[in-house]
Amino acid sequence: MRQVPSCRTIRQSYNRHDRRTPVPRQSVSQAGILTMQERRPLSRPQSLTDAVVMYVRDAVINGELAPGQQLSEASLAQTLGTSRGTVREAMRVLANLGLVSRSAHRGPVVTVITPRRAREIYTLRDLLESFAARMAAEEGRIDDAAIAMLEERQQALAEAARFGDVGALVEADMQLHQSLSALAGDELLLEHLAAIYMHSRRLLVYSDLYDPDFGAVVARHARLVDVIRGRDPGTIERAVSDHITEVGRSIVAKMSAASPALPEPEPASS
Repeated sequence: MRQVPSCRTIRQSYNRHDRRTPVPRQSVSQAGILTMQERRPLSRPQSLTDAVVMYVRDAVINGELAPGQQLSEASLAQTLGTSRGTVREAMRVLANLGLVSRSAHRGPVVTVITPRRAREIYTLRDLLESFAARMAAEEGRIDDAAIAMLEERQQALAEAARFGDVGALVEADMQLHQSLSALAGDELLLEHLAAIYMHSRRLLVYSDLYDPDFGAVVARHARLVDVIRGRDPGTIERAVSDHITEVGRSIVAKMSAASPALPEPEPASS
């Protein structure tokens, strides 16, 4: 792992809201995204464990820590200038988030995203996000201001595609969907969607790495926003469901074609 700031620096300078766009390992410099070494270090969140969790989480989502890569608790503790106990606790949190698997023989490893896992993620996302969109429409929250906001997100996505910026494309994609779901105003639903979006972001990084099709992404989201302008709950729900199903099938197909090259995880220990 590259040199990273000490935990003293981590505690002082990190802004949890200053997230960088997740991109594949190969695309970090090309997309103008800062690497783990270059990113702003972490300032004090709720605890030092939280700081380690967020630091490793961002590296996993950005693709800087590869699926199946072993994470040495001793090396992380030394590199970050903290105790092994803190790192061990952070690994437990990351395991609960589904980003790290704990192996009996190898210790913690970055979770491998299999085609089956991707299918499960997008199946659940379909159910939750389409329901959130319908709820937002039924309760009259898709007003002129909301539509204008979604159109801005769509424009940002189109601009990213025009410049071939993979990182900005993924970020604009996720922001559009998160903004739509947030209109539902259901906190519990949004909590579950936040976890799904974290894994979806990681999958979008990999799928764009395999075969970026900027034109298809722009057209797909333009159709979705056009349906939302109609404000009909049932039509919006179906459009969101069809949109997510189409993306999920595409990602699963790409991952299935590339899966022989992916390492298989060992059975996780309790």
